[in-house]
Amino acid sequence: MPPKKKPKGKPKGDAPGGGSGAPKTVGAMLAALGIADPASSFEACANFEDEFRVVKKAYLKIVLKEHPDKGGDRERFEAVQTAWETLSSMKAENKLGSLRSTKTASTSAAKEHAHAAAHRPSSTPDWSFYAEAFKESEIPLYKVERAKSGRSRCEMREKDATDTKKATKRRAYTVCRSTVTDKNSKCFIAKNHVRVGMMDVVSGAYGRFVHLECWRVPATVYRGLPSPTVEKNVDAFKSALVAMEDVSLAGARALDDEGLTSLARHVMDPEHWARGAKKRLPDEPGAGAAAKKAKK
Repeated sequence: MPPKKKPKGKPKGDAPGGGSGAPKTVGAMLAALGIADPASSFEACANFEDEFRVVKKAYLKIVLKEHPDKGGDRERFEAVQTAWETLSSMKAENKLGSLRSTKTASTSAAKEHAHAAAHRPSSTPDWSFYAEAFKESEIPLYKVERAKSGRSRCEMREKDATDTKKATKRRAYTVCRSTVTDKNSKCFIAKNHVRVGMMDVVSGAYGRFVHLECWRVPATVYRGLPSPTVEKNVDAFKSALVAMEDVSLAGARALDDEGLTSLARHVMDPEHWARGAKKRLPDEPGAGAAAKKAKK
């Protein structure tokens, strides 16, 4: 299907993010996400994290409305995605001050915007991916990182088939699935090894970390990936994972290339997905309602 033609006579400045000829500033990115008056939008926020949660909620509301699966405008949808990824990148690099500040609003985002536009994921997650992210939490439910010490133990332990002694249930489940540990290691996650944790809504911190090799990729993450039955390029999965930053998976953007590649290779294998996930494999990358309609 040929791309939609832009209406004639439409001013460039009316496009989300300020149009191709307009300055790319933090204020323009916020405006693309529906926040035209930062002072008012962030008035009740106590700190920067509160402000960014407002930005995330505004972003998810727009993508749910403009998603192609729901008949939205793809060009606007992609512009909003780029604006969000620009701000998310600047946040990760500590380039943002208070978002209600006029000084922050006038800060240039041209470099980050160009990078985000050039590295957009090759496929579009279906509408349910964003709906799930909006419903579940204002903070990403999962976080990936390199272990800062060797003191955390992998929580994905299972029965040790080599233990023939009669043991208690707790003792029997002492060996995780990781190939980097042995029976005597007690499944501690080695320092600098890539691990994945889950948000504890009570403590407000990430915990229950597991080796990357042991992680069963949940629906909130695999729904945002390209279809591994069609897409075989690991870089496409790396881009999709980075795009999930501050949405459903935190930390991918901060990983070094080796760590990010390991993460991408893990998630692109459906054998590592949560139980029942393979039954929902799409026929093509980003196959949602819009893709199905296009086939007819």
